[in-house]
Amino acid sequence: SERALAVQRVNPLELGDEIKSLFERENLPHLVEFFDRTYPDGVNEGMSSWIARDETGRVVGHIAMFPQRFVCKSSEYTGAIGANLVMDTRHRNLANAVALIRGVLSDAEREGNIDFLFGDPNEHGRAIMSSVGGFTEVGVLTRFVLPVGQSGVLDRAVAAYVGFRLKRARREPMDVERRSAVTFDVREVERPPGQSNALRPVHTLELYRRRLRGYPTGGDDWYLFTRDSERVAAVLVRRFQGDRAELCCVWRRPEVSLVQLLHPIVSDLRTAGVKRLQAFSVIPSALGRELRSAGFMRREQGGRFIAMPCSPRGRSLVEGKVDWEIT
Repeated sequence: SERALAVQRVNPLELGDEIKSLFERENLPHLVEFFDRTYPDGVNEGMSSWIARDETGRVVGHIAMFPQRFVCKSSEYTGAIGANLVMDTRHRNLANAVALIRGVLSDAEREGNIDFLFGDPNEHGRAIMSSVGGFTEVGVLTRFVLPVGQSGVLDRAVAAYVGFRLKRARREPMDVERRSAVTFDVREVERPPGQSNALRPVHTLELYRRRLRGYPTGGDDWYLFTRDSERVAAVLVRRFQGDRAELCCVWRRPEVSLVQLLHPIVSDLRTAGVKRLQAFSVIPSALGRELRSAGFMRREQGGRFIAMPCSPRGRSLVEGKVDWEIT
């Protein structure tokens, strides 16, 4: 029988060549690019990797865990999202992958600084998590699309549809400023404002760099909303080459509805020739319902979004079925 692999927690930057060599052997060059782009920031924020070595000491397995701060009501929580789970072909079996994940869980529970693990693993990842046990399905990560414009005579129909769905936005006057992400300091909108029963992420610059390749680009714009001289919302929109844009981040006071924010954004995008605005969120969630209420239509579903508590505080969130406000 195969000898058990040695699993250990490491600073991935100290073993970068060995970890990237594993990615390259498994024909995953995009993970090499992701490593170079995000791991230095991640280590500064407290991320770690867990590796598995074979009997010769070669790195044959890897998973990374990136910490992520959240706020719910007046309390702050720390989650961790898994990334880059890779086993080399010779050692790729369920037992080895489960051993790697159990190494992560053992360290997280012993150290007590992570409240929960979360993520949207692919089909193989879900099989591994199911074998580990303890994970709860929160919902399904889903892509939503709002038609913004269209060519020819159909554009009138699209404009009427969007105008009808967003008409409530005109009843709540707010000042809005569009500012390029290149010049905007995201620390101004890092921590979610006000108190909400939803679990809302703290958005650091490192998070934007990790989740949005190349951030900030010339196609990234912030829409900043103020009411009575107070900033009440900020929305990040990324325009892609062609006719597509994405709603990447929604930062707002709890009483500010999404539909109130979309009218000036959609108007700008129509002027710029954008035909589709997409967004991602979890079903079921209040944000997912708001997207549908604003006229976004569900498209293909992504992976199942799962979470596992690692502390009593995390268990109260996950088992209490807290609402996840994420994009």
